Amino acid sequence: MDRRSVEIFRPPNLSLVCTVHVHKKLINSISWHPYMTSKSPVKSPYKHWIATGSNESYIHIVDLSNILGKLLATDSEQNTEPVVVTASKRGLDGHFGRITGVMWSPHIDGQLASVSYDGQARVCLMITLMFWFK
Repeated sequence: MDRRSVEIFRPPNLSLVCTVHVHKKLINSISWHPYMTSKSPVKSPYKHWIATGSNESYIHIVDLSNILGKLLATDSEQNTEPVVVTASKRGLDGHFGRITGVMWSPHIDGQLASVSYDGQARVCLMITLMFWFK
């Protein structure tokens, strides 16, 4: 297992679906966007997004909609080759130290909080890519 990547498995047999490899250093925090939020009580449009923070000062946002959408559309446990994702959809570079935590808001779609060794906690709305608070 590479500690610079995230592996996504399919239950119940835990077959590997994809590996997300966008960081160069150890990943410290992973957060999957909530399936539902207060703003989207049925399904969030970002339900297939993950945010990852590492010993780098950069946060990666990866959209797995294409991969997971195809997977959920098939009922059978097909022997498909795992996909390797090497590019993120979006990224945040507002911190100056390694990222120690990332967490999506359960209330607002696309709102991400992050903390870092730079001593700052930041909140960002991914639609605008603007930090609201430091």
